[in-house]
Amino acid sequence: MNVALTAHWEGFIRQLIDSGRYNNASEVVRTALRKLQETEGEIFPAGSLKNLYSKEENAAESKLAKRVRIPKPDEV
Repeated sequence: MNVALTAHWEGFIRQLIDSGRYNNASEVVRTALRKLQETEGEIFPAGSLKNLYSKEENAAESKLAKRVRIPKPDEV
């Protein structure tokens, strides 16, 4: 999976890596997704989001790559 980020978010991620708090962009994104999942879990009771998707959508979703690639500035 590729994710397009604005220069603002790329800069933010780079600052976190440069600070030494994270080793790479993947760690930053995983941490952000965990926090989002916690927040969404507070808003939507467990299992309620799954009911929003049909079986076909769930099957298609499970086939998606689980890797997020953040392009380097020279790739943008």
